[in-house]
Amino acid sequence: RFQGRIDKGSPTSGTVELHTGAVRARRAQHVAALDALEIVGEIEIRAGGWQARAEGIAVEGGGTQWATEAELQATRGDDGHTAYDGHIDALRVADLAPWLQIARVPASLAALSRAGGTVRDLQLRFQDEGDELRYGYRGRFEDLALPASGTPAGFSGLRGEVAGDERGGRAVLQESAVTLDLPGKLVTPSVPLEAFEAELEWRGHDGGWIFGMPQFRWELWGVRGRARCALTLPADRGSPVIDLAAQFSAQDVTRGKPLIPQVWGAGLRSWLDRSIVAGRAPRGEIVIQGPLADSAFTARPTGRWPLDIDATDADLSYHPDWPGISDIAAHLHFEGSSLSIEATKGTVAGSPVQKATAKFPDFATGQLLVDGSVSGETARFYDFVSHSPVRETLKGLLTNTTASGPSTDAIHLDIPVKDAVHTQVSGEIDVNGVLLRQQGLPEPIRDVRG
Repeated sequence: RFQGRIDKGSPTSGTVELHTGAVRARRAQHVAALDALEIVGEIEIRAGGWQARAEGIAVEGGGTQWATEAELQATRGDDGHTAYDGHIDALRVADLAPWLQIARVPASLAALSRAGGTVRDLQLRFQDEGDELRYGYRGRFEDLALPASGTPAGFSGLRGEVAGDERGGRAVLQESAVTLDLPGKLVTPSVPLEAFEAELEWRGHDGGWIFGMPQFRWELWGVRGRARCALTLPADRGSPVIDLAAQFSAQDVTRGKPLIPQVWGAGLRSWLDRSIVAGRAPRGEIVIQGPLADSAFTARPTGRWPLDIDATDADLSYHPDWPGISDIAAHLHFEGSSLSIEATKGTVAGSPVQKATAKFPDFATGQLLVDGSVSGETARFYDFVSHSPVRETLKGLLTNTTASGPSTDAIHLDIPVKDAVHTQVSGEIDVNGVLLRQQGLPEPIRDVRG
């Protein structure tokens, strides 16, 4: 219903009441709908434009109802182009975002048609300059979400402030619990960050967009970190290109197992899951540079993805049939499809580890190479061997002899992690003054060396 005034043959003002049932629109394969819409407002015609105020807007959609107020003003400039300035107290994004695919807006805006959340105190400006649409915006948002459907990543739970225009913009993401959706990237498809805050900037570049976070911080499952990141979205809709550098620490590395990348393969993921029994990571660093479609840059070496972790107080069960290593201090280095572990401290069967390494030369083969050197009491080496798969091979030695005294024991294991029963073993023992007792001999053999 519309009522208004006419002055000298021209309308000057009016009131509007709009009540609808279901509203539905389609454009190509895109559909937008509202269950009901009510608007009560007034309009005033001015020289060179008009102003509309809606003091009562009620929207019903997606099983929810919400109300707001809005204002829109149109001003025609001397060049004949019209600028539109608007203000909305609040809006529910999920009900209105699908209409971006119906309206003729830039593709960068239409891509937000699946967004959700609440926006408050939203200020908008649009200006049609013929072939070019200029726009600006400013507002606050809560529980902002964009699902990962059809995209490499999604998110939910963001809150903060945003301002920008057709050239770019900036957002301050206030500390909040945020969930990242990374389908097919990690063991877990969703990463529920307990705390996340950041500064986000973006700008147009060669027909595409560059997004940057000069700094951001997060907390997750006892992992705390800081990072910077830049993401380039090419104009040709090619793969986004990432440049990320992050530093982090973890009080309990076992809680981070769901963050193991899927690209590392089932064999390595299974080995890491069962082998890492305990540990802390006082320092870690990751760098990701290159097209996201090619990560971790093994099939196509178009970028790099090194991950370095310093671990302490770690316990490693590297093979189900061999005694594990405890109290480890080590450096882990992931690069492409390989992993190397250099341990500088540890204990095996009560003896200190002089040096130990573990390597996956290529995740695709699932072959784990372990080399270790232990110095200590020979009797402990007997205990180590008696709890290993070679106890049957060395049954005669273990049954008929005992030994005491210093020795250095080196061992090499070649472990196919998908079929660990076919592990190959080699090694040597250097003894230095060992006392050897042989069953059936009245006296021990003393000062054995070699």
